[in-house]
Amino acid sequence: MVVTSLATTPEIKIEETDIHIVKAGETMYSIAKTHRVRLDSLQLANPKIIDHHIAIGDTLIIPDYVNKNSFIEHKTTEKEKISEIAFNYQTPVQEIKNVNPNYSNTVGSGKIVKIPVAPFQEKDTTSVATQESIPHDTLPTTSTSPQDLTSSISSCIGGWNTESIFKIALMMPFNTNEITTLPEKNQSIKTAIEDFPIFNFFQFYQSTLLALETLKDKGLHIELYVYDITDNSSSIDQLLQNETLPQMDLIVGLLYKDPFFKVADFARNHNISLINVNSVRDELVQGYPNVIKMMPQRSNFAVSVVSVLPDTAQTFNLMIVQKKDSIFSIIDQEIKNEYFKKYSLTIYDSTIYSNYNVTKKLKTDRPNYIIALNNNTASIMDLLRILDKQKNDHEIRIIGYPNWDNIPTLDDNHLQHLNTIFSSPYFIDYKDEHVLHFIRSFREKYNAEPNRWAFQGYDIISYFVEGLAKFGKDFMNCSEHIDYQPMSNDFDFKNQPNDGFINQHWNIYTIENFEPKKLH
Repeated sequence: MVVTSLATTPEIKIEETDIHIVKAGETMYSIAKTHRVRLDSLQLANPKIIDHHIAIGDTLIIPDYVNKNSFIEHKTTEKEKISEIAFNYQTPVQEIKNVNPNYSNTVGSGKIVKIPVAPFQEKDTTSVATQESIPHDTLPTTSTSPQDLTSSISSCIGGWNTESIFKIALMMPFNTNEITTLPEKNQSIKTAIEDFPIFNFFQFYQSTLLALETLKDKGLHIELYVYDITDNSSSIDQLLQNETLPQMDLIVGLLYKDPFFKVADFARNHNISLINVNSVRDELVQGYPNVIKMMPQRSNFAVSVVSVLPDTAQTFNLMIVQKKDSIFSIIDQEIKNEYFKKYSLTIYDSTIYSNYNVTKKLKTDRPNYIIALNNNTASIMDLLRILDKQKNDHEIRIIGYPNWDNIPTLDDNHLQHLNTIFSSPYFIDYKDEHVLHFIRSFREKYNAEPNRWAFQGYDIISYFVEGLAKFGKDFMNCSEHIDYQPMSNDFDFKNQPNDGFINQHWNIYTIENFEPKKLH
């Protein structure tokens, strides 16, 4: 076990504000009216809201100041009708006219219109404690479902907790008991390392240390506990008897299947958030409200795929080429369900099970979109070869099953000719300054090029430790308020009652001039 303790001086904490959870039928205008604040002040406090577009469940920050007037002010940015203003604020037209007798039916740009609000009431602050006055070890420790978020919304009002020590457990299969010999005399270090699969994601651990150094500079006190995990049942049982483990605030795990469920049971019993880094199985979160699954939800793959299809169904020809397999049959149906939602059309005869039948259904008068539900390398290469022969007579765009970009034997020319759309849990923009800075830092510290495990490790540690430090153990209920922007994938977590959280985001991208271009 390796223990790393990081600490430095604290930062200034931000002041407390009110929070509003968007409900059905509400608009930015009506919320401004409810809380007696100006619309532009509400917009300024929520810069991530674009063009006043909000959705049910969104969390808005309400500016904290006292307005005892019987109205709020609305400043026009262009000519507006009183009826339009009344509609937006969900207020009777006559009520607005009563408090604005100088205006007729149309108000010019740059004018102030009074919007009547409910009578002012003093807030009862006798039982309200700010985050600053609550010791970290007395923060709520029970999980809260999204439906109960309003009852614990004070946990989403925070600044960095620089007083407490956060304990993070990293569990990885280092297999140190198997690495017993040095390289042979004539064997290069690089070849020797590649002989051990663990070194393919050892960079996850390295970037964890790099992320913790950055968090240290922000004032956090962190202890990192690193555990070598095997798939041996008795060794896992012994580990879970460790007296330090129940004190963890967060467990991050690259775990085998059986060890995972044992650690998940432990995390649930001790109310510790467990990050599942590498599993694709959505079932892992069922019955485990403390589990956070990083790999995107499979069913959301269908949503992402349909989102890149043209806006009008009649403008293209769609085919699904499916390898005969139960899981692909489920995904096939999920795609068809999303297709129906988007176009109000059903497609019952679109599935093809043989690569050689594809050419029979290609259209010459419109683009052909082909969704390939297949993970067999030989079969994929065969499909690409067949379609590439048709590229001169047909407009073809193929959408690949997740992780085609990890198949090294696919022909780049075929992929380019067929305007291939890729789907992946990861997308790294090597032109992004954040990415370039990380690469420089990783090279300087480890004299190596970061792989995708390095990016993922840095993202996960940075994101979740920031959430823990700002919002306490129930940080997942406030995940949308975590400021860190991941480099390798967007994080969009959702859950069901009594289940854990699954990332929803798939990266959809294509290749243009042999350069990746993100579509979704």
